[in-house]
Amino acid sequence: MKKAFWALLLVVVLAALTFALGGKFPILASLSSSSDKELAPTAKVERRTINAIIKSAGDVAPAPERQVEIKAEVSAKIRSIKVIIGQKIKKGDLLIELDDKDLLTSKSTADIQVEGTKVSLNRAQRNFERAQKLYDRKLLSQEEYENARSERDSAKNDFDKAQSNLQQVLDQLSKTKILAPIDSTVLTIPVVEGQVAIAAASVNSGTSLMTVADLSKMNISTHINQVDIAKIHLQEKVDIAVDSLPGVKMSGIVYLISPIAVIKNNVKGFTVNIAIQNLDARVRPGMTANVTFPVVTLPNALSLPISAIFTEDDDQKVVYIQPVDPKAAAIRKPIEIGVTNFDLAEIKSGVKEGEAVLLTRPSKNKGG
Repeated sequence: MKKAFWALLLVVVLAALTFALGGKFPILASLSSSSDKELAPTAKVERRTINAIIKSAGDVAPAPERQVEIKAEVSAKIRSIKVIIGQKIKKGDLLIELDDKDLLTSKSTADIQVEGTKVSLNRAQRNFERAQKLYDRKLLSQEEYENARSERDSAKNDFDKAQSNLQQVLDQLSKTKILAPIDSTVLTIPVVEGQVAIAAASVNSGTSLMTVADLSKMNISTHINQVDIAKIHLQEKVDIAVDSLPGVKMSGIVYLISPIAVIKNNVKGFTVNIAIQNLDARVRPGMTANVTFPVVTLPNALSLPISAIFTEDDDQKVVYIQPVDPKAAAIRKPIEIGVTNFDLAEIKSGVKEGEAVLLTRPSKNKGG
């Protein structure tokens, strides 16, 4: 009880002395002084290697020349689907069978027409040959000879038409069995058995039966801001990382830079396509990839962290030099910067190597 009383008394006395001395009691003043002397964080102007890069994200997709949308070439009901999504297939594998009942009926009719016209052609040919002999012996008139030849030619024409019709039916029958055009993987099957497939009369018409793609060749399509596009070049090597596969590093080659700007996410830029070189087998279409384009490497460059450089209203870049005297105001110095990346900026003029600059803008400073 006595200890608590004396402690309380000591606090009251110290407070009274502090008030009497105008807040300059030595012990409290020293505590305040040590707090005032805490220095702001700084960075030194040093020589470092600056790797200037451009980063962009894009989606992984099969190479356009190795992706095929399969459509029917004849209109018919889908009898059976022979594959499933994700299945690996070889060129020539049967994918889908269409109902061929109507075409088989047409084939039977065409076969009968061919046989009938063949008989007529043979008869007309024999009659013409007989008329030829009689005409040569002057035993048949010119008119009768011409009639026999016309009948032979007409029969041959009918036979050729019947054969052409049969061949057309056979071609259509062969198209009821839809085969894989390339070694690939089945990506989509947007139809079901029993659905009627409409023949494709043009590229943008007809029923899409499935999409297949060769997943051993993959690309990335990304959007580059117009201010950076001049720094990117065809056949340039880039680094690739995929969000879904941490730690996996791949490389790629720029093979296409669009000649026309487009607006994407309110940013005007250009489409850049990259072919992945050392493709990891776990990469799948639709994954997000981060692409790093190397711009320039500056070894031994005088530099500062980006956070130490401030921009004035007139776009002048400035730094604040830490004064020797902690009580003095920081010295403002305009600087000129060169190559930058996300962390560092090259210092071309304004400060010297070894100088310490503030990482935060001071509230008050004096010109320098």
